[in-house]
Amino acid sequence: MRLNRPGPCIALLPAILLAASPPVPPGRGGTRLSITYPPASLKTPFTRVRVAGSCEPSCRVTIAGRPARVYPTGAFVGLVPLEPGETTIEVAAERAGAKDRLALAVVCEDPLVTSPASPPVAEQRMLMPAADTVLQPGDELRVQCKGSPGMRASWSLGKVVREAAMEEAPPLATDDGNEIRGIYRGAYRVQEGDRVSGGRVRFALRDALGRTARVRSSGRVTLLPRARLRRGVVGPDGAPASAEPGGAQEWRLDAGTQINLCGESGGNLRVLLASGMRCWVPERSVTLSKGEGGWPPSAVGAPAVERTPRGATVRIPASGAPPARVSPGKAPGELAVEIFGAAAFPRRAEAAGAGPVETARIPATETDILVAVVQLRNPAGWGYALRRTEEGIALDVKAPPGQRPGGVRVVIDPGHGGAHPGAVSPTGLREKDVNLQVARAAAAFLRRRGVRAVLTRDDDRTLSLPARVERARREEADIFVSVHHDSCPGHCDPLARRGAATYYGAPQSRGLATALLDRLGTVMAPPRGARQAGFAVVVPADYLAVLVECGYLSHPEEEERILGEGYARRAGRAIAEGVLGFAETAG
Repeated sequence: MRLNRPGPCIALLPAILLAASPPVPPGRGGTRLSITYPPASLKTPFTRVRVAGSCEPSCRVTIAGRPARVYPTGAFVGLVPLEPGETTIEVAAERAGAKDRLALAVVCEDPLVTSPASPPVAEQRMLMPAADTVLQPGDELRVQCKGSPGMRASWSLGKVVREAAMEEAPPLATDDGNEIRGIYRGAYRVQEGDRVSGGRVRFALRDALGRTARVRSSGRVTLLPRARLRRGVVGPDGAPASAEPGGAQEWRLDAGTQINLCGESGGNLRVLLASGMRCWVPERSVTLSKGEGGWPPSAVGAPAVERTPRGATVRIPASGAPPARVSPGKAPGELAVEIFGAAAFPRRAEAAGAGPVETARIPATETDILVAVVQLRNPAGWGYALRRTEEGIALDVKAPPGQRPGGVRVVIDPGHGGAHPGAVSPTGLREKDVNLQVARAAAAFLRRRGVRAVLTRDDDRTLSLPARVERARREEADIFVSVHHDSCPGHCDPLARRGAATYYGAPQSRGLATALLDRLGTVMAPPRGARQAGFAVVVPADYLAVLVECGYLSHPEEEERILGEGYARRAGRAIAEGVLGFAETAG
């Protein structure tokens, strides 16, 4: 089967740069010249832009006056440097007397570059804090500004900090090959009695002649003189927990979790999990609760293990609704259930296992972080999930498919779809269409081998990320594979990135990611590796989840393979064989 190419379309990567810009209209001179990237009137902060398009394969093409190779598919690509302001890029195609020219207007808007050294400059961007922040004794206030390199930099805040020295950070390498100097950083540990109400951090950059540039932070700072805790309850949709305000999700707090709040910044609340341990959650995910001070410590009881139809459940009694999370333990086959804000646990407790669980134990501890260690019989693991119950906390552990009825259950997820085309190749091939063809082929191969395989979508429909995860859970998936094809960002060399890659979230999925990569490497070499990532569809740990990037649509040679006869069948078979090979060895 050969994939059909639709008309020119806009690539969605990087989405923040495209806004609602229309595609460039195709040429009319008989060369079939068209541009798929960049879109018309692109605005970008980068100092270069990739150009991708197609024409009749026999054409000669120039991009900004430089010859570009035309591939057998008619695809061509290039990388064009930009100056600040508007740059017009002309793409010309010519063959046998036919000629077309297309002009692209690209605006390099406010590029991130090193500031001039003289006179001193203090910029309004890259300032920290960028959002309003509330801190209390023991917290660290981190500050940052950008300006001319090689300056004597200082910062002040109310009457608490007066012209504290800042250090110039090492040069920052940007994605478009530049090196940014003149970034200054400082920090202050809040002390008892410090008091600031909505103050702005004031920065000063001085050169050797005494000339000074000044700027103030956009975020206001409030320092509380005494530590203060507020009570909160996580809302019905749960709350993503991150290390920084608005940062990437590292784990998730369940609905109903009782949390102690000790600060805020830019619409985010800081959670005091236990002594010396904090995280951040969105303010919208939390309801404030009445009561003085924090929640009382949770009294935790001895664990118990019971067999279930799909594995086993470890039950841990706990008063209240303390924050808890599960992660791989220190030894192979161990899971560590951390319960934060727990009361002291003076005596060791252990429970005999059942099903996939060998033992569950809680060592004696005097700290406010209690760790229950669950030892699995199979070191690889096939999935686990922590949930809250009326009695406390329950950890569901899945048995290997070979030890329960029905065998392995697989969900194949064709990425993107509907209103989200995903990446677009130089000739206009849309990622959502390729993903669906490959996913169908993978599912068909698995079904012929007697495996229950389900697609999250089997047509061109819009499907949210939570809906894809929910479908996997509804199908009680053992393995979830999300099928994608990659594209390089709009400021990178399209010929520099190629090959297949796999991404996993929970460490238990690493083996599956490696098995899939080994098979995909035979279809689209060279493989780029199996990597851990925080993509929404691979974060769940209650099944094995991997996202596969089968190849780069933005690379003309890989696009040619994808357009070739039988590609979807070969890539789908590689995914299916990776799943089967892993299941046979790990099950």
